[in-house]
Amino acid sequence: MVKPIVLALLPAVALAQDSLPAPAPKTWSGGFGAGNGLELHVGRWESRFIAFGRVRGKWWGPTTGPTADWFGSSLDTRSRQLEAAALVGYPLAVGPLTLYAATGVAYVNGRQLGEYRFTLRTSGALSDATHYYSYRDYQAVGLPLDVGILSPRFGAEKARAGLSFQANLNPQRSVFCVLATFWIGDK
Repeated sequence: MVKPIVLALLPAVALAQDSLPAPAPKTWSGGFGAGNGLELHVGRWESRFIAFGRVRGKWWGPTTGPTADWFGSSLDTRSRQLEAAALVGYPLAVGPLTLYAATGVAYVNGRQLGEYRFTLRTSGALSDATHYYSYRDYQAVGLPLDVGILSPRFGAEKARAGLSFQANLNPQRSVFCVLATFWIGDK
């Protein structure tokens, strides 16, 4: 008795499965950011949810003593922080623009310069000076924050340009960045 009822319902089940909506297209994208730091990011964007990861580095000069140049042996005389973060948040469409806010967890690794110690000068065809500072290396878990605005999609690659205001609040050295960002992908 049960078999004929099940067999009679099979065509209806098949028709119902055919009328189910198609799965949403993949919305993965990635890109980079530059400003008073450099970053690479990749993420998944949905209409009500975003999840992305970023790797960001920031460098800044000493607060006392001689300033370091970007080339030569003085390159290592800068404070720096490298961040690896996973963030989740919420996008909001405002006309053609997209506003978003996200937070998560981050691992930071950095070097904070201390007081100026001395300068070692070398002679030769190219005279150079190396400035030495006291410093301390640190590692911490921090709270990353990201608030940004993205332009409408343009080009065949569905690219978006934007502006991102970022922070990493941690017990060692909180860092704040403003970056021009570029996203390539489905969203």
